[in-house]
Amino acid sequence: MKNILSFAFGPCLCLLLTSGGVQAQDGGFIKNLKGHTLPIQSLEFSPDSRYLLSGGGQPKVRGELYLWDVDQGELVQDFGGQHPIVMDVAIQADGRKIYRAGGYNSSTNFKVWQSTHAGLALPPNAQSRHITQHAAVSSIDLNADGSLLASGGLDKMVRIWDGNRFNLLNTLQGHKEQITEVSLSPDGRYVASASANYGAKVGEIILWDARTGRLIKKLGSKPGSIMAPVNSLDFSPDGLFLLSGGEDGSLIFWNVQTGELHQDLSRPYSQVSRVRYNQDGKLIAVANHEGVIQVWETITFQKLGTLRGHFKGVKALAFSPDGQFLASAGDDLNIRIWKALSNRNRVSIYVQEKMNTWQKRGKFEKSEEYLQRMSDANRQDKLRAFTQEAIDKIALAQIDWTMVQSKYDPDNETFQINFARMNPIYLDVPIDEAPQFDQNLKAVRFENPHFTLTPQDEFVLLKADVQNPSLSKTYHFNSRQFYAFNPQELDLSFDPIALNTDNFSPAPNNTRQDTRTTTTSSTTGRNSRTNVGISDVDYQLPKSNTVQPHAVAVVIGNRSYQKTKEVKYAIRDSRSVRNYLIDVMGFKPGNIIYLENASYTDFKLIFGSKENPRGKLFNTIKPGLSDVFVFYSGHGAPGLKDQKAYFVPTEADPQYVELTGFPADVFYNNLAKLPAKSVVVALDACFSGVNVFENISPIVIKSKGALGLKNGALLASSKADQVSSWYNEKGHGMFTYFFLKAIHNQNGDLNGDKKLTLQEIYQFIASNTDGIPYQARRIHGVEQNPVLKGQNPDKVIVNYE
Repeated sequence: MKNILSFAFGPCLCLLLTSGGVQAQDGGFIKNLKGHTLPIQSLEFSPDSRYLLSGGGQPKVRGELYLWDVDQGELVQDFGGQHPIVMDVAIQADGRKIYRAGGYNSSTNFKVWQSTHAGLALPPNAQSRHITQHAAVSSIDLNADGSLLASGGLDKMVRIWDGNRFNLLNTLQGHKEQITEVSLSPDGRYVASASANYGAKVGEIILWDARTGRLIKKLGSKPGSIMAPVNSLDFSPDGLFLLSGGEDGSLIFWNVQTGELHQDLSRPYSQVSRVRYNQDGKLIAVANHEGVIQVWETITFQKLGTLRGHFKGVKALAFSPDGQFLASAGDDLNIRIWKALSNRNRVSIYVQEKMNTWQKRGKFEKSEEYLQRMSDANRQDKLRAFTQEAIDKIALAQIDWTMVQSKYDPDNETFQINFARMNPIYLDVPIDEAPQFDQNLKAVRFENPHFTLTPQDEFVLLKADVQNPSLSKTYHFNSRQFYAFNPQELDLSFDPIALNTDNFSPAPNNTRQDTRTTTTSSTTGRNSRTNVGISDVDYQLPKSNTVQPHAVAVVIGNRSYQKTKEVKYAIRDSRSVRNYLIDVMGFKPGNIIYLENASYTDFKLIFGSKENPRGKLFNTIKPGLSDVFVFYSGHGAPGLKDQKAYFVPTEADPQYVELTGFPADVFYNNLAKLPAKSVVVALDACFSGVNVFENISPIVIKSKGALGLKNGALLASSKADQVSSWYNEKGHGMFTYFFLKAIHNQNGDLNGDKKLTLQEIYQFIASNTDGIPYQARRIHGVEQNPVLKGQNPDKVIVNYE
């Protein structure tokens, strides 16, 4: 098989491909901030990591200065005015001052805004003033407490200012070329400055005493040696090292005390444009003029990863103070927010440090004792202990108590406690204690917490003693305990009026009803459609010239279940998808295997079994010619014993799904054996168990089946453990509606080339302002974020030409 694409719709998806994927997702890309119209020169996070300040512009044109809300991805403030080009920005440690610096030769090139309150969304009338005596400022930097401010410019001078009164303390002269960047050590003892002459291809680094202005040393200066232009500098958080990056690809760690080279990671011809340490000094980010960013760890100086997404040079980098994010920007006008470091890498670095310390021989330790302590068994015990210690410590540190929110189900007397960067937990709290518990939620603390790290790089709390000081009581959370939670308002509304009675399936009751409909349509032509409802995506389908005479589809909608609750819009979703396959995507009706309320036998007949993969689908396709599309809307469930994923046929018992369900591993493995040209799998289903079992916390599924889909892509309705929602107003699952809307009226064709790709569909549905995340929050108050992974995101799904 050449290409297999995997979509996943609906309430929750826990099957993930781990093979190579879309660069943005696998590289840790989170979001893109757009608004700048000129190249971006500088970035700085606020102390609480919530806001991002960006500055840029173009000489003799204008400057731009924006403040962004990182979590919301929205522009908070445009500082407006006729700025000269903004070359650098800074934010005071208390969040009350914003600095802007630039050029050229203007008395307005260095400005500070001051607020009367901590936090950045500055009021329009915030105090501001210009700092004069400095023409054409190219770089500014603050020490850790903001008491000192350093600036450097095209006049080849470095100046030190009082960070509170803004009066000039020192002017440092010694550079022969214009200053490219200045950096203050966190304690304010040293200032380093870099310079460059790009025409002559020379540069230098000078280390100064920031208090006295004394030149301490020119780094790397040797008789007869010439340093290439230096573009960027940054002190380590402990002030012991200085990192520099140059036009010749130099990437050097300097020992501040000795002025000598400590570590050289130079790569010729890479033209380093910007370097930055993270908040604890364990990571560095390095950007170049080609738009590529590399992340290194500073313990063993190993490269952790490469971030690709910018299509022009990167000029600005900034790590968030909380260590979660890395922001980058430059000539392509985009600000990209990345996950600074995977949780798995954080754990690895922590364990590595602990093991390195433990393995050192004690000063008074005898050889025999040391060798005994270093036995394989002891090493493995320590490795396990340090790993669990790292997981617990890092996970707990990620909980932002200022962002904790709760929902309460009074019928089951259960809280859902939601964290900003972690999966929610469920906790039984008696109703008479609930109001006070909720009122003092932010005072709650975990004692003796134990977490795990999922294959999706997410922390999940396993158990903890939850203490609420206001009640002087401890509650015990255990993920293995069943929790009933259903806080929804009573739904007294009716389904939208349908066009005919075929749109409704009988409601499940104690009497067994066989409502299955199996169709392999033999009708020819592209108008053999089924009426489905009144949603805007279900009429006036777009015109398309896509023709796929050899394509084969399987469409299954399971609404009515004998032993669990119904999937309200499953049949409506499947009928709509079938219509789009015929009218828009060019499938012949006779090549669509369509089922409603499919049984275990139906699954086995179509997809085959573990022993025999040659089911009806295998025998229907034309080898090497047929593109295959598989859509399923209905329940999925985890095996409570093996925690693997299963499709739930209508007669299956979810409590014994290992015996009565159809294994997702078999499903994926058999699809991988099809001699098809490509395969698209769309699943409007949740496999975490939340929508099937009456009381269960989300289960992270173990599945190897999806690994069989080589060279494929995955479009998931939501992240693992997020329960996807319905769009009752539209009569569809939330994900299915937005997927069809991306196709309808060419809404998802973002570049207007009349070719709708998988990547464009994802961008449309994942919009935080108009797509699934926004509507799920607005309507249901839940987080639902689609995920795209795969190696073929540019596959054309619909050709409108």
